[in-house]
Amino acid sequence: MKDQIFKERGITVIEKNLSIHEVINAYHEDRLLEMFGGSTSNFIQPIRLLAYKDESLEMGEGLHSKLLFTRYVRDLLYSIKSGSNKHPWITDLKM
Repeated sequence: MKDQIFKERGITVIEKNLSIHEVINAYHEDRLLEMFGGSTSNFIQPIRLLAYKDESLEMGEGLHSKLLFTRYVRDLLYSIKSGSNKHPWITDLKM
């Protein structure tokens, strides 16, 4: 999926563990543009507020934030899950 994101959007995806302090610093330096999370029981959801100790990081412009990358990843994963985007993660079952 990293290759597809780079090909379609020109964004290099780097997978690494981040400390909460790196996230907070990126926020204060205006380098943190969007946050999202997901799980098997809850599809991709934007994170609007992150609270840690005495820090509250509010993302975007409230409900009017465009969340362009979050929507792109959500739509890409949904297309894989639904089968409209043929991907090696999905195996068709013939019945």
